[in-house]
Amino acid sequence: MGDGLEVSHGGAPDGAPVVFVHGAMDSGRAFLRTTELLPETSWWFYDRRGYGRSAASQPVDFGGHVGDLVTVLDHVRSVDGTAPVLVGHSLGGAIALAATDGRPDLVAALVTYDAPLPWAPWWSMPIPVIEPWDPEGEAERFLRLILGDEGWEALTPETQARKGREGLAWVTEIPSAQAWDRFTAGRIEVPALFATGTSAQSGQHRRAADELVAEAPHGRRILVQGAPHAAHLTHPEEIARLVRVALSTIADPVDGN
Repeated sequence: MGDGLEVSHGGAPDGAPVVFVHGAMDSGRAFLRTTELLPETSWWFYDRRGYGRSAASQPVDFGGHVGDLVTVLDHVRSVDGTAPVLVGHSLGGAIALAATDGRPDLVAALVTYDAPLPWAPWWSMPIPVIEPWDPEGEAERFLRLILGDEGWEALTPETQARKGREGLAWVTEIPSAQAWDRFTAGRIEVPALFATGTSAQSGQHRRAADELVAEAPHGRRILVQGAPHAAHLTHPEEIARLVRVALSTIADPVDGN
């Protein structure tokens, strides 16, 4: 797509469209294990600005990521002829929430996994240290927190260097996500699945899902047994199952309420 945003598309050309949004310090390719299990769908994923194949693009704040997603959703609807199921992981889930809130006409159903509510006053997340300016160091700090020291050290030097370059996107999007003040869960009128895992799961993510399902008119809470934060990598069959459940709510709206 234009403006340096790299989008991938596959699956069945006449299948139901599904759009995936990745989280912080990740890329769209992380969903390949899931899309392989959804050959009947017309699936789409993209590298958010500042990450992966879109890393050459200037990083944008949270609002910029929401705007990019709206552009992708509009493109998918124009190509496939119908609004897609929208799937967001981690911070990608927060972006998906904000985009659905602002443009519900572009989303047929919503799925989030471990979506944070960074704008909530009770939400606590690792905040980049802007001074002194060290995006590469912040990227390493965050990934050591997520992966553990052993996980970080297991990455190849090339991968560590690439993730360091993506640190600028991380330090740009997180503070602005906390300042986002335009989201109201009660306006999410489409069928919505708010999923979390049970393995090493933080109480914050559980609370976020509970609050979302309590406020969204057609929200549903789903717990994925044994799944960690990176369920799209470790439990892709469960993420694919969530997509199929969301697709069934479109086919039978009564079941989605």
